[in-house]
Amino acid sequence: MNVARIICGRAAAHPERIAFVDAGAGRTLSYAALDAASARVAAALRNHGLRPGDTVLIAHPVTLELYVALIGMLRAGLVPAIPPPGADLGALARCVLAYPPRAVLAGGIGWAAVAAIPALRRAMRFATVGGPFAFDIIHAGVASDGEVVARDDGDPAMLTFTSGSTGTPKAMLRSHGVAHAQIDALAAALAPCEATSLCTMPIVLLAELAAGATCLLPGIDLRRPARADAAQLAARMRAHGVARIVASPALLTNLAAALEARGETLPALRLTASGGAPVMPPLAAALRRIAPNARILAVYGSTEAEPIAILDAADVTPDDHDAMRGGAGLLAGVPCAPGRIAVVATERGAVFGPFAEDNAPLRLALPPRAVGEIVVAGPHVVPHFLDRADDATTKIRAGATMWHRTGDLGYRDETGRLWLVGRVAGTIDDARGTLEPLRVECALAYRPEIARCAIAGVDGMRILLVEPLPNRRIDERAIRAAVAFAEIDRVVTGPVPVDPRHNAKVDYAALQRIVRRYARVA
Repeated sequence: MNVARIICGRAAAHPERIAFVDAGAGRTLSYAALDAASARVAAALRNHGLRPGDTVLIAHPVTLELYVALIGMLRAGLVPAIPPPGADLGALARCVLAYPPRAVLAGGIGWAAVAAIPALRRAMRFATVGGPFAFDIIHAGVASDGEVVARDDGDPAMLTFTSGSTGTPKAMLRSHGVAHAQIDALAAALAPCEATSLCTMPIVLLAELAAGATCLLPGIDLRRPARADAAQLAARMRAHGVARIVASPALLTNLAAALEARGETLPALRLTASGGAPVMPPLAAALRRIAPNARILAVYGSTEAEPIAILDAADVTPDDHDAMRGGAGLLAGVPCAPGRIAVVATERGAVFGPFAEDNAPLRLALPPRAVGEIVVAGPHVVPHFLDRADDATTKIRAGATMWHRTGDLGYRDETGRLWLVGRVAGTIDDARGTLEPLRVECALAYRPEIARCAIAGVDGMRILLVEPLPNRRIDERAIRAAVAFAEIDRVVTGPVPVDPRHNAKVDYAALQRIVRRYARVA
């Protein structure tokens, strides 16, 4: 079934309810108006010759019109291609060359990409405002019969990209079936409702719309969440009675710091959920201080499989905190339905399978506390990358099931909870043994002077890069004592490189380049 039908269903059930509030422009859009406007967009796109399965590149800022256009594309059976947030011109050009779109939706600074990337000159151009260089699909005045093009579960719904924190972003097609399954799984994990919600992740926003929520578009640039105007964001959340926020750890850290500095809170919040990068325990504590009435959730997942596990901060015990301080890794929580999760023995880059049985990875699963790679299967898991060559080291075929290798190392404890110890690509193997990076980074997250840190090995040396909080000095002796198990050779200070999407995942390729400079002068 076409995933756009979830919006149509809500429009039929409560047409007058507000679907979107655009705080920047001071506008609202009801579910009925969203349904009608997206139907007109779908008709306009069909009138211009686009057919189900055609790809439309999104080079448009986040606005109310963008979401109308996205839902219209889904209704028409088109495939919106959504580049990684914060992607620079070079990254966008590589995406376009690898996966040429039939059309492009441009707006704002997206026009610069259209002008600068030769491959886009052959694409049909659409916009959400009138102009001489593109067809306006929002105000075209095209009559529509409200059709939602029938799509099978296996038909492509949207083209998205991984964050690229361990290499070049990989392109993948979410099918309508996978998108539905992810929305259902997120609904089970986050219990969306009809409250006002601030979501910064498109698939979560669809889950909120599916529940009849009012989604706030804050009218603030969130492409760099760690540097967003948090004070203005908080003011707009208060003004519109936001009860739920789902965002990256970087944005929530930014928001919590801004509010604590002002001595302010957000008592109307009933839920804060974070994911897309490790959610360190001190962030949950900060969120509890600024949102005293909210449930605090950490969601573990990935673009290829979301969600995988969920952790309620209220369930973290003092013993759990002691374990994380001591190097046990990061508690990720309880595995989510409908996925099947296994922790299997692995080596970097090794190819697994194929296996005859669908559940072979479960049969090969390691016992509690044994560290291995986390693999997951289920209807909410994208089975392939667009470039099948990327499947070689990221997928496991078992019978009729494709299991996804997350690239994360972890283990399950005796109660079945999942713990993370770091990326496979970031693991240090040297003469002293194996050290997984998240053991160190989670333990040091409790240090009051540290904003973030990352550890890497180069030429037999273990080098810790520490980014202190503003106007704070690091205590190297205390840091070394806190992670004595890591046998760190050198502690250096400086910005920790992070991914452009969430501003929270360590960019391991960039980290290696940084620490290699320090290793040469040691």
